[in-house]
Amino acid sequence: MVINVFEEEDGGGVAVAEEQEREEDLPSPQAEGAENKEEEMAFETAKKQVIAEGLELMAQNNDPGGENPKEYHTTENHLKPLEERKKRIVKALRMSSEQAGVAEMAIVWHDGVVNETTIDPENIIAMVGRLGGAEEGDPPAGAEGNEAQSGRGLEASMRRQGVFSEEQIANAVLSVKATYARAEFGKKFSAEERHAQIIAKNPELAALVATLAKEGIDSGPYFFQPHLKRMFAEAKANGTKVAPEILTMALSDLGGAGMESKEVMAREGDNEARELFKNVKKPETLQRLLRDDSEESASDRAKVAKALLGFVAMQPGFIAWRWIDYLDNKEMAKDTGSIDPAHETDLDAESDHFKTNALGAVERQKMLRSDYESAKASLGERHAFESLARSVGYEYTPVVKEEKQAAYSRLT
Repeated sequence: MVINVFEEEDGGGVAVAEEQEREEDLPSPQAEGAENKEEEMAFETAKKQVIAEGLELMAQNNDPGGENPKEYHTTENHLKPLEERKKRIVKALRMSSEQAGVAEMAIVWHDGVVNETTIDPENIIAMVGRLGGAEEGDPPAGAEGNEAQSGRGLEASMRRQGVFSEEQIANAVLSVKATYARAEFGKKFSAEERHAQIIAKNPELAALVATLAKEGIDSGPYFFQPHLKRMFAEAKANGTKVAPEILTMALSDLGGAGMESKEVMAREGDNEARELFKNVKKPETLQRLLRDDSEESASDRAKVAKALLGFVAMQPGFIAWRWIDYLDNKEMAKDTGSIDPAHETDLDAESDHFKTNALGAVERQKMLRSDYESAKASLGERHAFESLARSVGYEYTPVVKEEKQAAYSRLT
């Protein structure tokens, strides 16, 4: 109750006005707390349902036993690492539990649909292409692309719950949209002035680029997220920010080069290679390559070995580009006020493995090539291929022990 007392000029203390706020119209702190708790519980329940539906889609489409099982884009090999990265980014950006929940739903759904091109079954090193696209105009699949379909599925799942706000739904769908990636292969690190300036302003990055140049590496596959960059541009023009959920999803998806160890990066690269060279992983093909000494199989082994070693050799350049792109995106996030200095410090602390991983990738590609050539000279090309296949994660029944002993005996 609020009482306003006005004194008359004659000094008589008379209350001339009294304004009462109806106490029954004001919720008590206890009632507010109970209501917030109910809302939080409803959000968590709905989030779990959306996540369950997303995981079911992954199992149906991409996981072992699914319609088109993958090597990299699976729950175990992709979603779980992204969830761990998400937790670290959420902490760095000081996100609320609901913002973190939106990011988590986006992570589970963002690769629910990973449709691919059909490849020539007779070309053993044919690589699948992914039918990406988040909106009309995105090559190759536009509004029917993987990101667009995954985003629509996420939106439908969230709406079915009847709990999430329009802003939460929009940020979740935009997070998936932000993961749509384009690639420019063999792009030189300093080909564009913007990237050259980023390198020049960062001594550690400049030192890495110089070291790679000594190894004959001045380029690599440049993967970037065009919709994320457009969101930054629009935010700057409109005086707005890019939502932290979107930043979290985008960085989680392409942030492994800076956030993970060199061992994890090697494993992720190998998983990707096995997924792309789809003909090689067919059980009957792999067994033929491992056991058959015909001229055709020997020729195929040489092709596959060259392709696998070439893929591994691209990893240092890929990681260097990821560092350049991370710094580019970070500058845009700062320019739009999407992150502050404290966020930047913590994000950098979580993304401090670029140099180690790039140098580790250089050493690994040298080692794999050396081991392959050495085994080919001493044991023969088939055994060399078997060792390389094992090194990049192919699962198979090893060549029988007696065959290896016979190979060794021929050397004595």
